[in-house]
Amino acid sequence: MRHLADEAKPRVVAIDLSAVPDLEYTALKALVEAERRQRERGVRMWLVGLNPGVMGVVQKSRLGEVLGREELYFNLEAAVAKFRVI
Repeated sequence: MRHLADEAKPRVVAIDLSAVPDLEYTALKALVEAERRQRERGVRMWLVGLNPGVMGVVQKSRLGEVLGREELYFNLEAAVAKFRVI
């Protein structure tokens, strides 16, 4: 993913988590680290399609504090619509 981002130089990376039934500690830690690296590069990271359980884990974590509600999207269509207006 890093190689593609280096080539494309996106403003936003949206990660679709709609197929993720549960988020355990190691995966959450990886997402926190990925968000930090992207932010340092000037890229925003959005999470898309979180089921209620995954949303709860994210919101209670450092990642939820950093992203806030503004960067968590119900589905990919909502994220794309938001991207078109930024």
